[in-house]
Amino acid sequence: MNAFLSAAFLLLCSLSLGEGLKCKQCDHPCVTATNVTCGLLQACDTRTASKGVIKIKAKGCLDVTKCLSNETISITGIDYTVTHSCCFRDLCNSGTAVKLSMLAGLAALLLLLKLL
Repeated sequence: MNAFLSAAFLLLCSLSLGEGLKCKQCDHPCVTATNVTCGLLQACDTRTASKGVIKIKAKGCLDVTKCLSNETISITGIDYTVTHSCCFRDLCNSGTAVKLSMLAGLAALLLLLKLL
């Protein structure tokens, strides 16, 4: 509850009347991001889906009530833990789109070879 109130307070402090935040948006895996305008009571979000050393990022808009939440999703039959990280300024989620360490790349390659 405290996390929700903090997120809501930050959002209300940063809102311009009549305009939503401008954020970057891209799907898993985030390679090319586009600019979007979020709706009222939404924040810019960077989602990270993690499974061991593999981390897949996506960006977009998210309802402020979900900003500090975690969830489990399935990508190609593999369950990932997704964490949300919200920010409340225009294009604040525009950091580097793809971050893949050498170890994560090797793990993904080995997994792919195992599936073949």
